[in-house]
Amino acid sequence: MAWWYVPYLNADRMRPVEVQSINGITFGPGLHGSEVACDGKLAWQPVPVTDIADGRVSIRTAAFPATGELLEPDPTFDGPLFCDGDPVAAGARLDFEPGASEALLGGWMSIYRVVTEDPVVSLAIPTARWSSGMIGGYPAAVAEPILPDIGLGDSAVLIYAEGVLTKVQANGLPMAMVLQVAEEVVR
Repeated sequence: MAWWYVPYLNADRMRPVEVQSINGITFGPGLHGSEVACDGKLAWQPVPVTDIADGRVSIRTAAFPATGELLEPDPTFDGPLFCDGDPVAAGARLDFEPGASEALLGGWMSIYRVVTEDPVVSLAIPTARWSSGMIGGYPAAVAEPILPDIGLGDSAVLIYAEGVLTKVQANGLPMAMVLQVAEEVVR
């Protein structure tokens, strides 16, 4: 019974993955991500995401599930990016141990927010799993995992509102949790 999920993953790998646009957000494999909107000086600063409580790219960590471990610093992100002292990009990552109430096989969630005029995201999730949705009153592009109830496979929520692109991406986590976190982040 240990490898029950492998046929699902193999079938999903055979599905086409194409560049597409939903609700004004373009995404797909091999795309160069959004350019940061900044007319001044850009600088990475090694501060915890929790220190950016205010501003357009703040990430409310109160929305994070209690069983997730917030990685500080995020190993996939160089730290918040500032434009003339104002935060214009921020990211956070949570890891979940196997067997956690939300993560049967273990999992992770990453949240990334950037001020941009060009909402573009590089993601390789099969085209058929994407749909249009509403998150926090904003139009969104939503990719469900292969099995939404348990979160088998990648999932993502992309929201572009008020000049800020928000990406919540997860693997191994139920879709309801991913949607809940996305809703709180853009609130």
